[in-house]
Amino acid sequence: MAFVVIEDRENPLLNRREVVCLFPSSAGKITRADVVKTVSQTLNVPSEQIIPIRIEHSHGVRDTKVTLYIFRNAGDAKKQLPKHILQRLLPREERKKLAEQKSKPKEEKKQ
Repeated sequence: MAFVVIEDRENPLLNRREVVCLFPSSAGKITRADVVKTVSQTLNVPSEQIIPIRIEHSHGVRDTKVTLYIFRNAGDAKKQLPKHILQRLLPREERKKLAEQKSKPKEEKKQ
């Protein structure tokens, strides 16, 4: 899957690159995992360092605009980003397990 880099900006304060890409003819077809895989192969960056922040497209336009952060190490991503953004990258089964683990302590307190 090909893409075009619209903007590639280095943010030295937060130790990350902020990249905006355009994936042509991929509206409704592309997933976060596909974005990470494609960008890591093309830009030669480990996939653990790539976090897609926003995937958006407009009505009537087939192109998808993706905003992603490429961190220098995965620890910086965990410190800077909210937990829900990192959970989006997990497979569906792992997300369900995390949700169940969160709900169990609440149920125990009620009883």
